[in-house]
Amino acid sequence: MKLKMFVLTVSCVVLAVGSCFAGGEVLPEITTKIELSRSDINRIHCSQGQIGDVLFSEEKGIEVKIHGQDAFLKFTVRHTDDGKQYKADPAELYVVCGDDMYMIIAEPREIPAVTIRLSSSLRNRITKARDFFAGLAFEEKNMKLIKHAYTDTLPDYYRVTMVAEDIGIFKEVRLMLIKTVRVEGEGIVLKEFVLRNETGHDLHIQEEDFLRKELTENARALSLDPHELKGGEKGRLFIVERIKADGNLLLY
Repeated sequence: MKLKMFVLTVSCVVLAVGSCFAGGEVLPEITTKIELSRSDINRIHCSQGQIGDVLFSEEKGIEVKIHGQDAFLKFTVRHTDDGKQYKADPAELYVVCGDDMYMIIAEPREIPAVTIRLSSSLRNRITKARDFFAGLAFEEKNMKLIKHAYTDTLPDYYRVTMVAEDIGIFKEVRLMLIKTVRVEGEGIVLKEFVLRNETGHDLHIQEEDFLRKELTENARALSLDPHELKGGEKGRLFIVERIKADGNLLLY
């Protein structure tokens, strides 16, 4: 399958199909609230080394097993005469991952199992990103970022933020922003959208259709798959934007 990339002039890049999305992301030394499944086994992944320990109060009703770079967390379920009683109160967790400490407030919810990704510190992320993108032209950086997002192979030095925002600017296509991916130190950020044909007939769409101020004001690359949508069919849109730099501070 060919995924077209529109970068002021049009380029093409061949990619494998990917349909998964990244899970929750946590940074060190920052208390982060994360919704976890109250009934299924949740996964905590340390991308920069082994998980040394997971600390929590025993009375919080949590079971944790550590296996290398992963810890598997499950909330305890009580069995009563009225049936199963699932945990409802949040629990505090302290996770030692590599040389960093992560503070998580786990909130049990009636949702499927969740994967939490423990990301490295900002300094490490910038260093890794600069090493990876060293010597590449700006257009090549855009291509690599889009390919990573498209195939769901986002390195841990990207800053991934999950979003669920409907963008109601088209009548025939429903558009939702689902995540942003920021490359620290490189001055670029990617927005990933899911779109769906809301009509009963086929639609032909192209990257230029999404050069709208409601979606982006500083686009440097767009990529769309597919370009032909049958009625009810879904597609994916990627927009790479340039981040304005102010000294060492990167601003949107």
